[in-house]
Amino acid sequence: MRIAPFNPTRAMCVVSLATSAAAAGAFRTRLLLFDLDDTLWHTVATLDGAHKAWVEYIKDKGFVDVAERYGDRKTMQPLVEGLKEEWKAGYESDPKPYWDYTVVRKYLIRKLLNGSSVKQGLGEEMDKIVEDSFEVWVKHRSDVAWFEDAPDTLLRVRQRWPHLLFGACSNGNVDLDRVPRAEGLFDFTMSAIEAGVSKPEAAIYEKAMAAAGLTPAVTAEETVFIGDDFVNDVYGPGQLGIRTVWLNADGRPRDNVCTFTGKVRAEVDVSEVKEDVMISDIRQLPDALEGMMS
Repeated sequence: MRIAPFNPTRAMCVVSLATSAAAAGAFRTRLLLFDLDDTLWHTVATLDGAHKAWVEYIKDKGFVDVAERYGDRKTMQPLVEGLKEEWKAGYESDPKPYWDYTVVRKYLIRKLLNGSSVKQGLGEEMDKIVEDSFEVWVKHRSDVAWFEDAPDTLLRVRQRWPHLLFGACSNGNVDLDRVPRAEGLFDFTMSAIEAGVSKPEAAIYEKAMAAAGLTPAVTAEETVFIGDDFVNDVYGPGQLGIRTVWLNADGRPRDNVCTFTGKVRAEVDVSEVKEDVMISDIRQLPDALEGMMS
């Protein structure tokens, strides 16, 4: 998805610069792909705000029991992740979009509200409540808790290397068009929803590179992926030959533990995997990229 408002003049300049630079061998890197959650902003703080607003909304609508039971995001988030994994495990026999957090969350909201002992028999009214409550959640989900200087850092990278194209590649469902201070940071997005698969599946990175729309087509070797999750943002893109910058703010080991849920992804073997560059703060990105440009 192109980020609106999209500046076609700038896009033509970027494509022209990247194409001529690649032809001349001046630039090794043409495309930067960024993870979003816990790479550019605090995920927990952002989701806590969204969940609090959602709880207040359903409470106002009379679902007091649901609001009380799931008042803390920590009681609901495992249900979201569990449903996602359940759909993924059963995909071959019962294909449901496990990669689509919007569908997953709406399904769960409906299930929880239908289980209310206070409000029952709503019929079609329930459809509107589910949609409206999700919209409340999305609105506050978009009010992200940026890491210090993250937007300014991306702008500095743009200024230093104006030939680069910037893409967002995330499993989440945040709408960058609604995120304050995100305007002008990215040229396009490739979310799990758009790709029909989620990281670390190869197709999402391949579709992100294709979505860049560069001529000639950008290659894995000309792409750098920046992110915090070792499996999704280092192992996944690395399998395709994409170079990686691992944002490791907490000194975590190179393992297959999800940085957000804490669950072990046993199907992934990262024992032989290593990032190209490691940073501990997004503000270190410009210097980290210096040696990856030529």
